[in-house]
Amino acid sequence: MITDQQAEDAHHFIQDNAEIMGHADAETGYLTSYQKVIKSQLYLASTGKTVADREAEAHVSDVFRQNIYAIRIAREAEVTLRFKIDAAKILIELYRTQQASNRKGY
Repeated sequence: MITDQQAEDAHHFIQDNAEIMGHADAETGYLTSYQKVIKSQLYLASTGKTVADREAEAHVSDVFRQNIYAIRIAREAEVTLRFKIDAAKILIELYRTQQASNRKGY
């Protein structure tokens, strides 16, 4: 049985973390877009003759690797929070179903 308090706590968790989730999503999007800027800058600074040479040089650079790592961290935080919010939503739905069943006498 899901208690009233558990349902309220789940609701408050969603409310309290909505802004954090927005920031996490925005950070992932920003870092992913910024990766294109980094890659373009590295292409322009590259001494490679072909596109493949320039791309390889860009991909092994420290700044590109750091950006990939930052995307990984941001994405991990975003997905973790999203799963927690989804779990809270499910708990609320189960609570609502439980309350409806109680009203019908099941």
